[in-house]
Amino acid sequence: WVCSGPADMALRLIRRIAALPLLLVGADVTGELPLIELCDSRGCELGRQVSDTLPPVRLCVPAARQPLSWAWPLTLVRLHLALDIGLSDADRQWQGVAGAPTVGWSGPKRGFCKWFGNIAPMSLCRDCSSDQPCSISAKPIYGTFNYAAYLPPTGDQCLHVVRLPQGVKTARATWEVYWDHFVALRSVVGLVLLWGCGELQRNTVVHAAVGGAGSLALLTLVAFLWISRELRNTLGSTVPFGGCLAGISMLLFSFIPSLRQVVISWLVLFLSSSWWQTFLSFRDPIFQLPVGYIAVVSLSLATLGVVVAGANISMRYFASAPDPEGDIAFVIGSDGSRLDLLPPVPLPQWLFGWALWVLGAVCLLASTNVDGCSLALLVVALMAGRVIHAAMHFGSLTATESPANLRPLISAAELRAQSEHSTRIALDALRVHLKANPDSFCNVSEESELKLRRFADGGNHSPPPYQDIVARNSSQCVLQ
Repeated sequence: WVCSGPADMALRLIRRIAALPLLLVGADVTGELPLIELCDSRGCELGRQVSDTLPPVRLCVPAARQPLSWAWPLTLVRLHLALDIGLSDADRQWQGVAGAPTVGWSGPKRGFCKWFGNIAPMSLCRDCSSDQPCSISAKPIYGTFNYAAYLPPTGDQCLHVVRLPQGVKTARATWEVYWDHFVALRSVVGLVLLWGCGELQRNTVVHAAVGGAGSLALLTLVAFLWISRELRNTLGSTVPFGGCLAGISMLLFSFIPSLRQVVISWLVLFLSSSWWQTFLSFRDPIFQLPVGYIAVVSLSLATLGVVVAGANISMRYFASAPDPEGDIAFVIGSDGSRLDLLPPVPLPQWLFGWALWVLGAVCLLASTNVDGCSLALLVVALMAGRVIHAAMHFGSLTATESPANLRPLISAAELRAQSEHSTRIALDALRVHLKANPDSFCNVSEESELKLRRFADGGNHSPPPYQDIVARNSSQCVLQ
């Protein structure tokens, strides 16, 4: 049944507190060990018991449940765990599963860890053999009370179920092919950051967003540290053995997962929608002031002020250099265009652009579920500009009009004959000019004066050797 009042809520809370000692030692309230059943399209096999005192249940990915090779970059293999605690969905909100299943993964090294395993740090490329499986997290499936563990799409790999959450009677495990929707998101974000880092590093909106988010994160961290210090000082000064109790509590939360899971589940229940409604409707008993709404509005305004202040600081820090005034020096580029000599990019903005570029490259390296495809995508993204330029240049060369379609052409022999005729006419005109102006002989050196007088008297002119401007395999030239 569904909780309908404070009495039912208190009763369930008392039941959970009564079961807390059993949860702390890792025992089930009923004393029965949970079972896990591996199911497929033909049915479910006989369940196997899961306990800390027994070896982990080993579930390997069958070949029939692996995705096709063309879908490897876009898919994952997941183990869907449907948890049954013998309660309805409404009752699970109070007496539901406390925490997630504890599972491990074993399989060969793949991708970057396989290529660079000898030089990569052990924290990034662990040896997850069947004898020493690596711990992975089982994530909740949105909209359900079930959990799933996600594995790479390739390789011989297995999952080792170490522990099921307290209260679970039966867990049905099913291997599924899961289409990873975040592949497209990671790819788009990586390409935008990689290709647009130059524009983004100068964008004031991006500067404001980075400053606002950073200031909000810093405020949250400072508030958390301040509350932790004040709480520790309050316990140490007002509660007997408060410091020891705080230290023991931290140790219990660190080394007893069941206790941590129980407290977190209670906290989630406490911060339900009804609690928020109660907090907002709280009023001052004397003046009937809406204290809840005042507190929420004040906190919102303070947060907005911190975000705006951080945005302003970030915009000033990453601002571009001011535009120069007056005459601006420039040079002429190879294509004849004018290139103004502007001030260099400020160092903070330059570093911010490189940080965006590196972040985009990292996103592309982690974009798909196959490291080889991710690396190929990064190489294509880096070479895209050069490839597009080469393709456009090749297209412009192949699309060039033939000279014969634009002007009439003549042969090389006809061009040579016309050149010799024009040269002969020019030389005759020069002889006539020298005979009409004898003073021109005095404007040259003595050696050149003798040659010039011989030329004016009809001597031969010694032209430079003729150079054919047309390739030997061509029968056309341009009329100049």
